[in-house]
Amino acid sequence: MQIFSFDSNFISYPVELNPNSRLLDNGGNLAGVLDQLRDKEPEKFELLNQEVNRLLPEYDRILFDTPDTGQRSFLLRTTRGKHKVQAEDLSTGTLFALAILTLAYIPDHPPLICIEEPDHGIHPRLLRDLQDALYRLSYPESVGEKRDPIQIICTTHSPYFLDLFRDHPEEVVIASKKDGFVTFERLSERFDIESYKVMKVAILSESEVDEAFTRIIVSAILGEEIEKVEYPLRFRGWYGVLQLIPTVIKSLYYQTDAEAFAIVVDSDETLIHNPSHEQTIDSNCRLCQIKKVIEQPQNSLALIPNRSKIKTAVGLAVPAIEAWYQCGIDAPANRLATDLSDIEKLFPDGFGSFAQNIRGWKNS
Repeated sequence: MQIFSFDSNFISYPVELNPNSRLLDNGGNLAGVLDQLRDKEPEKFELLNQEVNRLLPEYDRILFDTPDTGQRSFLLRTTRGKHKVQAEDLSTGTLFALAILTLAYIPDHPPLICIEEPDHGIHPRLLRDLQDALYRLSYPESVGEKRDPIQIICTTHSPYFLDLFRDHPEEVVIASKKDGFVTFERLSERFDIESYKVMKVAILSESEVDEAFTRIIVSAILGEEIEKVEYPLRFRGWYGVLQLIPTVIKSLYYQTDAEAFAIVVDSDETLIHNPSHEQTIDSNCRLCQIKKVIEQPQNSLALIPNRSKIKTAVGLAVPAIEAWYQCGIDAPANRLATDLSDIEKLFPDGFGSFAQNIRGWKNS
């Protein structure tokens, strides 16, 4: 067993070269471990570099320096400008993230590893990647490694980190102190947690107003509140939405804990979707185009333990999303919907299939 309580000062220190370097409990000796990984396991070292760049895109490579005779230190090279940043100049979160990622790639581990607050100093958007690195240790077969699994025990006070395990409460143990005694209880045994489970959904439409209405519609279809997942990229209009979809799907899967992705676009003057398109995709139908664009990134996502692929639902508003909340633009239907069934009857393909897919999220 090894217990880690990382300290950024020790992580960044230069080390004496040693052919059998191991990571110390405080994260010290990281430079020696990385140097040894480069020499003895070059393929894994390259994979580690790729993972560092994905997790911390401002850096593209781990480099080494010899500050004194028989010593080794490490640096990170910036993606833009190729500047070398010394370990002691890196942030605490970056050093902690690098130490944890390195743990996932070095070959020899004890059967039990304990890490005190691995989320300390790490930006919330990176916590999913932190969880993935820990799962890599516990589920080696998921990444094609043939070795015994390692039991990982972490302590945390971070609600953001805990939230990543909401679908696996059996993996979380709550420690409570009362009257001088400490009790331990699995989160799965807390029957009051169900009320706190809220589906996390990303929404993409042609404007901010459309997204606000789509959020209301998605909540109404599910019959419960949702938490909207934000992503930094924003393009407006039909072509902007179409081009953005693959990037958003990958970003949601790798960098957030989003469960679902709802997309709604206007048909404008284009071909209206109909059931015959389910057999043969029509390139003139916007709904068909979106479904085709979604398929490629979904199929290329790498398997992450305990991470489901993003559930999707696509809606086509005819001729525009205003028709959904006015239930049509012709005189007989120019009124607000009294319930969702009104919209489904008037727009069975553009809205009906959208609603059906969303209702299926709970069962998938």
